[in-house]
Amino acid sequence: MKSGSVLILDDNAGVLELTSFFLRQSGFTAVTCTSAESAFEALHAAEGHVPVLVADVSLANDSGVDIAVRLRALAPGLKVLFVSGYSFEDWIKTDLALLEQLPSNAKQFLRKPFTAKELVDKIVELLSDASGRADATQRD
Repeated sequence: MKSGSVLILDDNAGVLELTSFFLRQSGFTAVTCTSAESAFEALHAAEGHVPVLVADVSLANDSGVDIAVRLRALAPGLKVLFVSGYSFEDWIKTDLALLEQLPSNAKQFLRKPFTAKELVDKIVELLSDASGRADATQRD
């Protein structure tokens, strides 16, 4: 079993519920958000101590990449797993430019649809240091 909090940002209720279920089944605490406002509120409530954000790239009224960059400015240790049904070639240019602002060791990408194992493996990878050990400073 894994542990730690994961903030999930997705405006699709079904994807949000399934992602949350996958994470809870694997021992993570899932905090779900459907908008930029709710994501900032959740990060504030956690006093910035959320190690991972799972963010949909394309939200109905916003960019998940933009929100992730802004959240990381408030919590510099935040790691981000971007999820999307689109490949990088289909992303808008502003999102690709924003993605470059994040350090390579602080971001991963997972294509929708994904399995629970793929999701958890990517999160564990983000939480691991270069030697493959879990980084205790990023956990609850």
